[in-house]
Amino acid sequence: MNRKYWNRLAIGALSLAMLLAGCGGGDTTSSSQPSAPTESADVTQAQTESETITLKIGTHGSFSPYAFVDENSDDPQGFEVDVMNEIAKRANLEVDIQVAEWNGVFGMLDAGQLDTIACVVSPTDERREKYDFSEPYLRMDIGIGVQEGQADSIQKLEDLAGKKIGVNAGGQAMEFLESLQDQVQFEIVAYESPASMEYDLALGRLDGIYESIVAILQAQGRGDCPIEPAAMDPLTTSVCAYPFVKNSERNAEVITRINAAIKEMQEDGTMMELSMKWFNLDQVTI
Repeated sequence: MNRKYWNRLAIGALSLAMLLAGCGGGDTTSSSQPSAPTESADVTQAQTESETITLKIGTHGSFSPYAFVDENSDDPQGFEVDVMNEIAKRANLEVDIQVAEWNGVFGMLDAGQLDTIACVVSPTDERREKYDFSEPYLRMDIGIGVQEGQADSIQKLEDLAGKKIGVNAGGQAMEFLESLQDQVQFEIVAYESPASMEYDLALGRLDGIYESIVAILQAQGRGDCPIEPAAMDPLTTSVCAYPFVKNSERNAEVITRINAAIKEMQEDGTMMELSMKWFNLDQVTI
């Protein structure tokens, strides 16, 4: 009886130990479960951060040296194109840079036909109400250009009185000139092509043009367009950034990547190298 009793007791103890071990195993499994989703989330986040995003970029076709179409390759060229391509490499973006009709470029952005615009877009207060912007990457000094040898003909704002001034159509530059007509009366002539505007000035069809100082100097340097900056300070200095439609998580991610690339390019000197390449002067110190 004693042997049977002790045998039954031993079997019971063994069963209890196995049961407790099973419960302990269940507890171990349960305590490890929260770590699995965390690891999975980390992997997903890493994959998201490294995911290539494709962007459609609108730019100008005849605004040298900022953006223009190369006569031989028919491809967009210029400072804006080089900067965006470099940003794309650093930010894991794939960019399709398209020449757009400038008067309708913001309409294309609003309609989702473009993701952003790469051609001297200033983040004005009015535009900030509608778009989110990247950090600025370019400074633009804008003033009056005149025929070569006539720099002294326009030395102050009042000298615009009665003159015919050309400007690129449909942008902030034209809006600014229109605002000046409250102070001095002059005629504004809008152009789709800056090159056509510059040549009309050289031919005497205009008294002046309102354009970036960089563009005026480059036209002068070509040798076939005898124009020069007027003997007055730039009328405006603005910064340029990339606009994106608001309230988009995708756009917010793209802006974050672009900002990081811009900062890196400013710090390592790449932005200055591109400024000297295309402008032969510093237009990137903000």
